[in-house]
Amino acid sequence: MFVHNDTKLRVHLGRASLEENAGLSFPLRFEPQPAPERVQRFATLCVHEAYRIERDTLAPVEVPLPAELERSFAATATNGTSVTVNGLVHATLRGELARRVTLRVGREQVELVCRSARHWLRGPAGFVPSQATAFEPFALRWEDSFGGTEHTPPGIEPRTRLPHPGYDSMDAYNPGGTGFMTEERRAEGKALPRIELLHDQLLHPLARPIPGNLAPCPELASMRWRNPLDARTDLGRACHRSPFVGFHAGSLHCIFDDLAAGTELRVDGLLAGTVQLTLPQPRSFVRWDARGRGASGTRFRAAHLEAEQGVLHLLVQHAILMPGEELPRAAVLGEKR
Repeated sequence: MFVHNDTKLRVHLGRASLEENAGLSFPLRFEPQPAPERVQRFATLCVHEAYRIERDTLAPVEVPLPAELERSFAATATNGTSVTVNGLVHATLRGELARRVTLRVGREQVELVCRSARHWLRGPAGFVPSQATAFEPFALRWEDSFGGTEHTPPGIEPRTRLPHPGYDSMDAYNPGGTGFMTEERRAEGKALPRIELLHDQLLHPLARPIPGNLAPCPELASMRWRNPLDARTDLGRACHRSPFVGFHAGSLHCIFDDLAAGTELRVDGLLAGTVQLTLPQPRSFVRWDARGRGASGTRFRAAHLEAEQGVLHLLVQHAILMPGEELPRAAVLGEKR
């Protein structure tokens, strides 16, 4: 398949096939045309579009694709739309020691609570968090979310009373995070996470809250798979049941059912102030040499906000589904002026 790019936009071609009994939902906004063949071929063109946020308008701009989106950009297909944010958490003007950061996507929202550094103190009734102190603005980083890796040095295993050579225990979701531990007796002086989901915070040294953040985390594959035994992650979104969701850069809470142009995004609580925008119509389009066969569609694969730079990155997925083994011989990528 030949792709002729008439634009300066970066594009990636993906190709694959779907068998009739594959049980996969194809991520397009229409029902595929019925076909007698048992195999259907599909191709996707993923296009990177970027916009400068200028008050109430979005102005096209040429900037590099953030490294965190590379894996999603190069995927053959995804299902749903990830919405991620990079930015600095800002202390409140009244000097309060906790800050709520909220991402609103249409009618849904993800709420974080962010604090300055804290650690566990031994109290009369057990371990309690220390008082937070005033903090300088800090970045939304997964290292400050719940998780971590704990090293147990060589010694005697308390349960078996047998010697062991030492080992590492880690949080399955976010092994590079903060707050994870396996023995309460080690808690004193250990740090608590600075960024947490508002509804799922670390309240005990051995608790296992879901790590919360709005930043991309392409390397944390476990953050995109819903645990069916854990009701806290059952967000009721259809895209979460698709295997295509694993190729996103955002965490499970930041992957939404396919977002259409006109969806409102709003972020509160960052140093950049309130950022509010409406997803634009994609400015890229594709002409497929399909000779009247197949079905095609366009959707957003990802929306990523660089809050401090005032830049919105969009990954636009153009796709075509063809009956049988053939794909269009050519596709032309154009840009609306």
